[in-house]
This record gives sequence, C-alpha cells and structure tokens, in this order.
Amino acid sequence: MNILGSIFFIILFGYSVLGGFVLFGEYSETRIDPKQKDYKKQHSKVNRIFLTKLIKYTLIVCIPTYFMKDLSDIFGSSFDKKYTLGMLAVPFFLWANTLIMIMVNLSNKEKR
Repeated sequence: MNILGSIFFIILFGYSVLGGFVLFGEYSETRIDPKQKDYKKQHSKVNRIFLTKLIKYTLIVCIPTYFMKDLSDIFGSSFDKKYTLGMLAVPFFLWANTLIMIMVNLSNKEKR
C-alpha cells in the first residue's frame, strides 16, 4: 500500500504541474478575432469553458492534496509539507493569473 500511495501522489504532482501548464497554454492559444460581430459572445464562451476546466482541475488537485497527510498515514508512507506546497503552486498561479485577467477586463469595460 505504501508504494501505491506514493505512486498516486507522484502522478497527482505530475498532473498538477503538466495539467496546469497545458490548461494555461490551451487558453492562451485560443484565437478570437475582435473584428467579428459575435466577438463578445465568442470571448464569453471561451472564458466560461476555461473557468469550468480551471475549477475541475483545481478540485482534482486540491482535494487529494488537502487530505494528503491523512491518506499518507493510512497508506503508511510519510510526506513532507513541502510536497503539498509544490502541488498547490500551479493551481495558485493559474488562479492568480485568472483573477488578474478578470480585473483587467473589468477595468477595460469601465473605460469604454
């Protein structure tokens, strides 16, 4: 059980890092043409899709990470606190960037 628990958290850490970068890259590569008539609808749709993916990604990473200490005690392995912080670094980074984008978009709407 100790090895299975360790493998689970190693895979979760890999998903935390690689999945976060893939999610961010997928959003930043989305092309939206501001010259189109449905620009606002298209932009809003892309933002909703990104937000749902970000919420799913965050839940998949944060829930097992939150219970990591309890699960490691059950499996009989031991993890340090720095592993938990490393697994949460990318979700926090993505949420910070998302909040910055939201604030910038809101400030641009006020200027119009």
